[in-house]
Amino acid sequence: MRFIDLFSGIGGFRLGMESV
Repeated sequence: MRFIDLFSGIGGFRLGMESV
């Protein structure tokens, strides 16, 4: 399940940047 880890990392980073 490396896809979820990568997706979660990228998704979290993108969400954090968009949230700011």
